[in-house]
Amino acid sequence: MDISTGSWFKYLREEVLTEGLRDIGLPERIVDFIENAMPNAPEKSKTYAGNQWKENRLNPGYVSRPQQFWVDWMKENFEDEIQVDITDNAVTARTVTPYRVDRDVGPQQRQAYDEETIEQNKKIAFVVQNIKAAIVKPNGTWRKSFMKALKSLSKSGVPSEKVEKVKEYLQEFMMNEFRRFWNRYNELFD
Repeated sequence: MDISTGSWFKYLREEVLTEGLRDIGLPERIVDFIENAMPNAPEKSKTYAGNQWKENRLNPGYVSRPQQFWVDWMKENFEDEIQVDITDNAVTARTVTPYRVDRDVGPQQRQAYDEETIEQNKKIAFVVQNIKAAIVKPNGTWRKSFMKALKSLSKSGVPSEKVEKVKEYLQEFMMNEFRRFWNRYNELFD
């Protein structure tokens, strides 16, 4: 790159192209939080705080906890669709109904799922594994991963009430992690 081209890009980065907090791809709740927490700060400072959140990663020693909470939550809410192997924590699709014991009747007969249901269960298990893997990545990638997961669940035929519950869980997870990040650097942002 020659000097004139390099100077032009430097000029664009510093003078002409300015991004605001709402332009960097943060979820609306996080943008509102930053704006409320830094009401008198210039837009550049707010954008800096948002970009720092996007680049941040969870501590490697801590990341297994949110991953396990996610898997446990999905196992609880989708117990008929997925199962988790106790030995290696792998999530797989169910091919037969789970084993249940009714107090009045006794053990219930397990039935095999049809091909369509098994395919739906595979998609749900795939979403669980993808979100588990996304939690390790920088926080700025979460929003896109979460939106893709919700879209995949909707397309696979999961009832909208369940998709909405997953959406609420993921939004709450992201806000909790953002608050944890914010509290770590609270004095800097003040």
